[in-house]
Amino acid sequence: MALVVASAPACRVSFFVSRSQTPVWERIGFWKLCFLYSWSVSFHLHALQKERFHTLALADHSGHTFGSLRVVFDTTVLVAAAHSRSGASFALVSSIPSPHFEICLSIGLYMEWLDVLSRPEHLPPDKTAADAQRFLLYLASQAHLQDIFFLWRPFLSDPNDDMVLELAFAAGCRYVVTHNSANFRGSEHLGVRAITPRDFLTLIRTHSTP
Repeated sequence: MALVVASAPACRVSFFVSRSQTPVWERIGFWKLCFLYSWSVSFHLHALQKERFHTLALADHSGHTFGSLRVVFDTTVLVAAAHSRSGASFALVSSIPSPHFEICLSIGLYMEWLDVLSRPEHLPPDKTAADAQRFLLYLASQAHLQDIFFLWRPFLSDPNDDMVLELAFAAGCRYVVTHNSANFRGSEHLGVRAITPRDFLTLIRTHSTP
């Protein structure tokens, strides 16, 4: 195998096989591929974050104010929104960007979103995995991207829920919006409350009423 960095204007990195037809994941290693994919996702999301900061700066100069309530949307919220347009989950997701709250996102949670929402059983009618990816990129462009430097696991019973809780704690979120509140029992010790989409929707509507 040879690695060629093209000098063309596109600056593409291309892989080719000179003699062996061994699959690429066997030639460079599965975990190296995982690392490269994770790095590319991280680079893309940070680029979206810079663009978002620029947009927010322009909005601030125009006199618009943004809500300071940071929250994390568990993957179950997005799944419920994909399955039904009549529930609280869809109402919350479709309101983004919202003047009442700001969603927070990590690389790990985004990759979980992408994995779950791209599955055929979670795709809305006439939608493809590519459509799901475009929508999730839009959500990422409206989210606060949080780097996580300290891990609290094992804190909850599910490592995936630990990932969500660690994000909420690192980003200073008061709430994790989820359909599985019982899975986050004990999160209050870190100052984070698990709340259902319906209760969170009621909360922001109550506080936004003059």
